[in-house]
Amino acid sequence: MSNILQSLNRTIIAGFILSIIFFILLLNIWPGSSSCFSDKYFLTFFCLISFSISQKYFGGELRTKESYLYGRFEARFKSAQGDGLVSSFFTYQDHLIDGSHIWNEIDFEILGRWNNIVSMNTITPGNSSHLRENYIEDFNPHVDYHDYAFEWTPDYVAWFVNGVEYYRQALPKHNHIATLKHAQKIMMNLWVPVYEDWVGKWVEDIMPRFAYYDHVAYYDYTPGSGNYGSNNDFKLKWKDDFNAFDSDRWEKATHTFSGNRVKFEPQNIVYKDGKMILCLTYNNAFGYKDNIAPKGLYGYRSHNLISLRFSEELDSLSVFNLSLIHI
Repeated sequence: MSNILQSLNRTIIAGFILSIIFFILLLNIWPGSSSCFSDKYFLTFFCLISFSISQKYFGGELRTKESYLYGRFEARFKSAQGDGLVSSFFTYQDHLIDGSHIWNEIDFEILGRWNNIVSMNTITPGNSSHLRENYIEDFNPHVDYHDYAFEWTPDYVAWFVNGVEYYRQALPKHNHIATLKHAQKIMMNLWVPVYEDWVGKWVEDIMPRFAYYDHVAYYDYTPGSGNYGSNNDFKLKWKDDFNAFDSDRWEKATHTFSGNRVKFEPQNIVYKDGKMILCLTYNNAFGYKDNIAPKGLYGYRSHNLISLRFSEELDSLSVFNLSLIHI
């Protein structure tokens, strides 16, 4: 593992140095205003080269082609464990409206660092976050599959875990709900934020990581004529059991964004055994495969209890066998 990382680091450094040399050569070959390229194009080209060479972490993001205004949104999934990671199920408005982007987003975010906490959030115009982190007793999102749902209407957003409502933002108390009025795409992703005060310290030794999605369902908001959800205000429009990739409904992301250590790679979205699997990988080891043995990362003692964190989820027998190997 260390040899791979050393080789990768040498490649990154060499690529960065080569891009600087290339940039200097371009300035010398095409100096001043007589250049057929302006300095801003040199700088853009230089940044693109540097980013593409230095990019070594890759995640996965699946998103609907269609956008939806109001409804009930459901997913059953098992999140990825590990400090620095986020597994998500959310909706997001990604179109320009009157020439500008108006932020509308509703989130379930599961941080790999916590076992009992689920983040529920709306983000409204001006990138205003309205976050609630809920502690759920006897709950581990990284070990078992759980049912997540949120209802979005003109008057409220409510979040449910395993059929229980845990949080609601409603008018008039939460007046920002009135600004959630633009159709949004359904999305899921696995990524690594740079904000370690939020997600924990990133350690690349935990890769590869995987988040498993069993199904996603969307219900139309049909007050007075529905048969499901709060007040029977919703009606099933479609459900995807992820037996295969539906290219008419979904698209695989290829972008990144500010504050994200990873670039989304289509090969890191895998369909297997009735599950859609989002993968977090490094270098060019894309896809659903793990050839790296687990190892202990750290441990701590609290009262008479010793807790150990490994690079991946292990049952008690696997931990025992792993300890025998290193004795």
